[in-house]
Amino acid sequence: MTEQIQKLMEQGEVAREKGDQAQALTSLDQALLLAVQEKEYSTAVNILGQHLLVFKVRYEQTGDDTFMELLYADVLAGLRLCDHNHIAGQPKSVMLLRGGDYFLHKRDYATAAEQYGMAVAELNKTSREPEETLAEYIGYWANALVKNGDHTAFAKFDEALHILEEHHGLRPFHQLIVESGILLRQADAYNFVGQKDKAIAIWNKAKQIADSIASEHGMNMRQKQAEKLGKQIGAL
Repeated sequence: MTEQIQKLMEQGEVAREKGDQAQALTSLDQALLLAVQEKEYSTAVNILGQHLLVFKVRYEQTGDDTFMELLYADVLAGLRLCDHNHIAGQPKSVMLLRGGDYFLHKRDYATAAEQYGMAVAELNKTSREPEETLAEYIGYWANALVKNGDHTAFAKFDEALHILEEHHGLRPFHQLIVESGILLRQADAYNFVGQKDKAIAIWNKAKQIADSIASEHGMNMRQKQAEKLGKQIGAL
């Protein structure tokens, strides 16, 4: 990956986390054009993985389903690039993960669980990925499995949190992001099966972490996600 592509990707990620989605798209589109020009197709898939997150954020902000359709268009493009260029492992796993997001949004829980499970399997094809990434993916998978009727999958949330607890190489900010995301999905799953008290107790832990991310790191995206779920489950 060239230094210019790396810089543009970092600029896009920072802009997205700070809420400037227009600038995020601008930087990521420039990075994508350069990656394709340089025939760095694995990098191009990684850029699409950042690109589609902009659409996910905009959907969360507006509720407009069009953004989820744009997200899925990026997923399909990324998967085609992977298949055409024999790209496996982490880049392809991101596309599968976000495909799971799309089908979860559509309430097609069986397909969502299948996509998330494939994402975990794809991630495990390489040994270079950080343990926290695996934990995060398992959290997504667990939520879809529970919503598809497999209540034994609650144990996967514990597995994900245990992996995170055992891993000591995380930056503090990243630790908070991953842990709060797993907890929010766990709370959502318990609420889905009618265990509201347990959902609220877990949500409270996630909300505390989300508040600390906002106060200590100046990023309130996770806080807004927690507040949205809190209203859905009756915690707020």
